[in-house]
Amino acid sequence: MSAPIVFIDTETTHLHPDLRRPWEIAMIRRPALRAEDRITILIDDVDLSDADPESLAIGRFDERHISSSQLGAGARPPRETIVMPENVAAEYVYEWTRGAHLVGIVPDFDALTLDRMLRRHGLLPRWYYHLIDAETLAAGWLLGRGHLPQELPWQSEAVSRACGVEPPSEDERHTAMGDALWAQRLYDRIAHGGDQ
Repeated sequence: MSAPIVFIDTETTHLHPDLRRPWEIAMIRRPALRAEDRITILIDDVDLSDADPESLAIGRFDERHISSSQLGAGARPPRETIVMPENVAAEYVYEWTRGAHLVGIVPDFDALTLDRMLRRHGLLPRWYYHLIDAETLAAGWLLGRGHLPQELPWQSEAVSRACGVEPPSEDERHTAMGDALWAQRLYDRIAHGGDQ
């Protein structure tokens, strides 16, 4: 049996690795963990003391983040979304990613963010150390066919479209689940349906 795969994405408070904290985490796991195959976590006690307003705007934090206090006032998180404190989120991430290959669009960003979150709560990452970047995988696939759409730097959306995979819509882009699903579609296109 091969190792599990977890398609992953995070929305964060900052781009700088020493300052950023995740506020939204999405994971899609193969094979599923128990009955669940996907989860979105909103961290309700996210530390915003070093937050960068531009980074928060990219993920639409002010529009999309829901805290546990808002839940008490009748707010509802999106489907498949759980609101929890960071220490509980760290336990979920640890369990979902243990022994897994992480796949994403620039997954080193997400892996470093989650590594630091786990360590803040006394946990060590247990995912496989070779990260799989679906964009780089796709670019190599295109290059091997002589179809790389542009010179460096590659644009994720252009690479994805050249592979026949539509990027997330404007509403889905820079949501953790929207981007994790994009990584999944791109990976599946290259790994399982490349010549179809």
